[in-house]
Amino acid sequence: MLGGLGIVAVLTVSLTTLAEIPRDGQQTIGQHSGDNTNKQQAAPQPASIMAIPLRPSHETNGKTESKKNDTDKEAKNWTTSDKIAIIAAAAGVFQFLALIATILTMHWFGRRQLRAYMVLRRGGLFLLDGDALKLTLEVENSGQTPAYEIQGRSFGAFSSYPMPEPLQGNQCFESKAIVGGGRSFTTGGITQFTQKSIEALRGDEKRAFFIVGKYTYVDIFKEEHRVRFQLFVGGPGGVQIDTDGSGNKFYVAYPDAVGNEAD
Repeated sequence: MLGGLGIVAVLTVSLTTLAEIPRDGQQTIGQHSGDNTNKQQAAPQPASIMAIPLRPSHETNGKTESKKNDTDKEAKNWTTSDKIAIIAAAAGVFQFLALIATILTMHWFGRRQLRAYMVLRRGGLFLLDGDALKLTLEVENSGQTPAYEIQGRSFGAFSSYPMPEPLQGNQCFESKAIVGGGRSFTTGGITQFTQKSIEALRGDEKRAFFIVGKYTYVDIFKEEHRVRFQLFVGGPGGVQIDTDGSGNKFYVAYPDAVGNEAD
């Protein structure tokens, strides 16, 4: 029995010794026994851990998605506003250009309505006593303002019909004048041709007596214009005699297909 107690004592001491073997930097058995009181006093306190409540993931995702939608909506709204601003600006520019075009058009039409327009009203060869002829041309200002510095010349000559080339008359009638709106002036004079020479054109459609003239003038806006005319007696129109309001007889002169222009 004593032997059994001894074995138990030895096992107890061994287990106690093993239990008190220091671990990784712990004190030895003696130090452990001697400083047991101090060790208990210096034992570290357990660290405090604060619990942080976590939001559910579906709530976080919902708010993130909401923010994203708001951002997309703001971007979309900005883009629409920007387009509206661009359209409004473009419309303003087009309206301004249309206004300028309207003003220029009105100015242009206003000038055209106010300026002078010189046109040949009528022309002919008047029969005088004997065998003489008088070339008479009436040039009218059909505009509303005067025509200034009117100057030019007219003449008559025989030629084949149609006229092969521009004529150069030996006898020219020059004139200078100022004509108010709606008024006319008469130019011309006694020619070197005779009534017999005109009568010789009857029945011959390939020859005619041509009356050619050119005049320039200046309108109220200081712009220069011109009027050209070309008439013929005989040719395909034949030789016709008419009478004016005063009973004066004249050979009718017809406007030619070419050589007539006015600006």
